[in-house]
Amino acid sequence: MRVGVYVLLIVAGMFLFSRLLLIFGSLLASAVGVFLAALAANALVLRIFDRAHLTAIGLAWNPASVRNLLVGWRAALARLASF
Repeated sequence: MRVGVYVLLIVAGMFLFSRLLLIFGSLLASAVGVFLAALAANALVLRIFDRAHLTAIGLAWNPASVRNLLVGWRAALARLASF
């Protein structure tokens, strides 16, 4: 049952978020729509079945995650500057 609810939420979220983000272009709508659908589905399934938060599966902001995010942004900007 959990997998069925998860798949239903993913499909509904992908449809909803991709439609809402189409004003920004199809590439952004595809990429960000899938990410937001997965994030929302994970959060809802955790709350429905386990009464847990996203931090229970490791999705928490802490100094290490902020550092990793900044490293990724710097690498992307360096790659973009090399064109």
